[in-house]
Amino acid sequence: HKCPLSETTQPKGSSRVMKGRLLLPMDTNNEEFAEFMHSFRCDPVSRCAKSDPLIVKFAEAQFDKNGHNLHRHNYIRENVREVAKVLVELRKEGGESANLGFFLAPDKYDTVVQAVKRLCGFKPGHDVTNPSLALKIGIQLKKCAMVAKAQALQKSDLVAETNCDKFMQLMEMTWNVQVSSHGSRVL
Repeated sequence: HKCPLSETTQPKGSSRVMKGRLLLPMDTNNEEFAEFMHSFRCDPVSRCAKSDPLIVKFAEAQFDKNGHNLHRHNYIRENVREVAKVLVELRKEGGESANLGFFLAPDKYDTVVQAVKRLCGFKPGHDVTNPSLALKIGIQLKKCAMVAKAQALQKSDLVAETNCDKFMQLMEMTWNVQVSSHGSRVL
């Protein structure tokens, strides 16, 4: 209920639900970033993105780079949701509690490739139903691996650093053959 005589108006785009989400805890000191993360629509993909520490760090890095441009917010949101969709697909095999950092290891590389193929709709004969996602997701996964490597370097975690390096090497050597080339061909 709102009094018709009231002179206060809400700015365009703000809602009570969105303001209520800001009361939820967010592990960041950046209020703008917290507001950005709470602006995601409520669905399983965004819940996955908000609950995974590596995806949050990836989103924060993207926001630090492009967040000053309001017209880039949808681009950042799209990238974060794409990575979260991969994690949702990976969790179907690796367990509901697995995080993205767990899968950025050389022994999990084939699992990641298969999850991306399922997500992009690979069919026998190398037909792809979502070729643009097949191209973009490789770039986003490399960026996530870089964020994970940076975290490992900060913590002096040699095992995690080595895993990220080897995962990125595998992506450099085989991602194009297994995923990207098929997406490019279909486009």
